[in-house]
Amino acid sequence: MRSRPGLRPIGLAVLLALAAALSGCSLIAPQPPDNVVSSVNRAVDAIRATHGVAEVSWSISRRDRALVPLNELWTASIEVRTEADAAGFEPLAEAVEGHVESARDVVQATAILRLPADGTGVEVVLAVPSAAAGGIAGATVDLRHIEHATMVHLQSYESFATLTVDSTDALVQAIADVRALPDFGHGALTAVTVVAVAPSGTTSRLTASAQSPSVDLVPVLSQLAGRTDIEALTFNGQRGAERPGEASTWRPGLRVEASSPRSARAITTLLTGIDVPAGGSDVPRASFTVDTRVDGNAFTQDGYLGLPLGSPAPADYVDAPASDAAAAEPGDGTSDGLPANAGSAGGIEASSELRLLDASAAAGQLQSDQQRVTAFLDAAGDAAGIRGVASVAVTACDLGVGEHVQGAVLLPIFEITDSPGAPFDAIIAAWKLQGFVATDRAMGTDFYSQQNPSDSLRDLTIRGTSDGLSLSAESVCVVVD
Repeated sequence: MRSRPGLRPIGLAVLLALAAALSGCSLIAPQPPDNVVSSVNRAVDAIRATHGVAEVSWSISRRDRALVPLNELWTASIEVRTEADAAGFEPLAEAVEGHVESARDVVQATAILRLPADGTGVEVVLAVPSAAAGGIAGATVDLRHIEHATMVHLQSYESFATLTVDSTDALVQAIADVRALPDFGHGALTAVTVVAVAPSGTTSRLTASAQSPSVDLVPVLSQLAGRTDIEALTFNGQRGAERPGEASTWRPGLRVEASSPRSARAITTLLTGIDVPAGGSDVPRASFTVDTRVDGNAFTQDGYLGLPLGSPAPADYVDAPASDAAAAEPGDGTSDGLPANAGSAGGIEASSELRLLDASAAAGQLQSDQQRVTAFLDAAGDAAGIRGVASVAVTACDLGVGEHVQGAVLLPIFEITDSPGAPFDAIIAAWKLQGFVATDRAMGTDFYSQQNPSDSLRDLTIRGTSDGLSLSAESVCVVVD
């Protein structure tokens, strides 16, 4: 039989095109629109021309989402490597933030600034957007000279810098050195999270404010962080969300994940028996939670440092210090005694649960949080072995003012496994490495919260269903001041 040259290639092409159409895929990767490319190019050119910039790289990516507004379909990532001289890092960060902001009218753009290590300071990694990038950049430069530091970084969803040191033994000296900085306790240095990884792989995160943890408590936490029978340690000494006029219910908190119930009991005995000031005249006694998960069952011990198990909550709450806004007197050119820049809106104070920003910074924060929540839910899918289609949106806060980002996803794990145990454990392990801890369990749903007050991602849930693992994530409330 005579063959028909060309028929098979044509037929193959038709079949491939039909398969692509049915699958919703394209054989040719879609290209970003010209206005997106032009907008990013203009920002990159302006950044390259900024004094102190050594190198700029960038990429434009298409979001893997079918149902998003057209102007949110593309994202741009810009990486800026600066010259080693830190003297101009603060104005440079402000300039880069402005150029990135100019591109955001067209595309969701973010930038990473890298100040390389030199003979006297470690590398600094700063994400943009971040509120008051210049001031935060200046704070990170101060931190890079702390002894035993290996890196200083600040994510776009964080309000406080993170200082990584080379060992758990260095925690005591590092926190003392941070507190000795002239600007510590104010602005971008209101608090600093110091991170150390032990030889066993345990990651410890101590968020230190000017008051907590106490000088006597820091060595106890450092020794605890070096133990081989713990898997994670988090201490939060930064005051949480509070409203003016309401009695304070905040106290510092320690959470330890032990490797076994036996270790959990031993650590609990240590914490209840410590004979050091667990609080102070301006700080309530710290609470603690020691837990472990064995064969899917949680073992948890809760208490207060230096007190026997079962002790009631100490009556030592300390009201938040009066802000400049609260101290202002009526008749001094302000409205109701509150200056225009007091950092409050509707009687609500900025905190780890709520951020008061100007309109431009608020828009940048919500955009960053959308990307953070989307990437976080995708990462959970990667940990589990299969992604789902995440739904992420900006919604009104429960406070009645402001907006935050909420996201949800169903991971269809039963397409790859018969048991949800391994994917569930993988997700939880990844969350704990990022500072999230279990806070509650009800009706089959596990609740997790971020212990790092600097992270704008606050609350998570995970629940097993007949269709897979259902996850949700919620960011901090953003209010335009």
